[in-house]
Amino acid sequence: MPYFSRIMSYNRFVLLKSFYHFVDNETLTDKTRLSKIQPVLDHLNDKFSTLYMPAQEIAIDESLLMLHGRLSFAQKIATKAAQVGVKTYELCESRSGYLWKFFVYVGKNTQIAPTDDLPTEDEIVDRPHDETIDEPDDEIVDRPDVDFARPTNATAKIVFDLLEPLLHRGHTVIMDNFYNSPLLLRCLKKYKTDCFGTLRLNREFVPVSLKTLTKTDLRQSEVVASYTSDLSVMVWRDANLVSMISTYHHLQAGIQNKYNRLTYKPKIVLDYNMSIGGVDRKDQFLSAQPVERLRNKVWYKKVFCRLLNTAILNAYVIFSSQNPKISHRQLRTTLAEDLLKIHRRIDLTTEPRLYADRTRQGQLSTRTNDRPNVDHDHFPTRSGLKKARCWMCTRRKRDTRTIWKCIQFNISLCVEHCFREYHKQVQ
Repeated sequence: MPYFSRIMSYNRFVLLKSFYHFVDNETLTDKTRLSKIQPVLDHLNDKFSTLYMPAQEIAIDESLLMLHGRLSFAQKIATKAAQVGVKTYELCESRSGYLWKFFVYVGKNTQIAPTDDLPTEDEIVDRPHDETIDEPDDEIVDRPDVDFARPTNATAKIVFDLLEPLLHRGHTVIMDNFYNSPLLLRCLKKYKTDCFGTLRLNREFVPVSLKTLTKTDLRQSEVVASYTSDLSVMVWRDANLVSMISTYHHLQAGIQNKYNRLTYKPKIVLDYNMSIGGVDRKDQFLSAQPVERLRNKVWYKKVFCRLLNTAILNAYVIFSSQNPKISHRQLRTTLAEDLLKIHRRIDLTTEPRLYADRTRQGQLSTRTNDRPNVDHDHFPTRSGLKKARCWMCTRRKRDTRTIWKCIQFNISLCVEHCFREYHKQVQ
């Protein structure tokens, strides 16, 4: 959009950006690490979760907002593109990357919703199993000394905090080995929520026969599995040992066509590779429109820019579900134009402010500070052709080609000079 500099100068933008705040410092009593931005977090969490219902497959993972400077609760994740910054735990739809719920990690003092208000075991009707059940493993079957309806460790509380509104709805959660454990998956199964993903074999209640496996014990592509009534744990040898856990997968082979070559892998591995990238898919969409790269010395303002960018992406996911032909870039352009129509009224009849500028030949030239008429939909838009002749330059017997045109009159015009002069003549 070439006319932003005519709508607002850079200095004006920086001035306004330095004044936005989200709470009144004089009335702020609860001074926590998130108190300066907590109203924004609560509002967006409420809107994201009420305006859209995700599909069956959802993913839980961490996201990292790159931050330069000192911050006491900054985290380092070597596998992320940012590597160092503010970490958020996020629940996203696997298919589209829609951010449904999140919370910011601020260290050990991070407030996680208690799980005492979750339904009790007496209120839950177990889902009937239509799977073929092998002989149960005594290590992870009925344990009266373990309360499978209540998560206890920190990672389980994170999962239940994000998933609580979606329990009893039949969703399938995909998580990596940071979260998964046999105890957690059994808890989720009792709340009618399936789950699968990678597993660390040193977790509690994993069969000893699988814990002691090494690469030399298995041939290439060989699989060893252990089952119970509602869980299955599998170890597959690829380049290294890959351990998976699931509440509904069978020991079944799947076919992958890669580089025109068919390869066979366990179906749970193929499903995991296809569905785990919900959070990464969201980050990939946002990387093309890096709003959070604006210079902000205050960390919570940078978080706000990131959330604003995510809100636009969520709006695109909702809108594209009914209008699949529109692209992400087109929606952002249309949104910016509509906001300008509402909040900015511009009169082209005002006298332009002239200022001196040096051309390449060293001569003085003048530029105007006029802006396009936002009220009447006269916006420069890409013409779709590679280049077309400018309507004004053609009448001056000059062969000038441009990729821009007036969206209202549907004629090609040079943005820098001809666009303004043409609309002055029309008025």
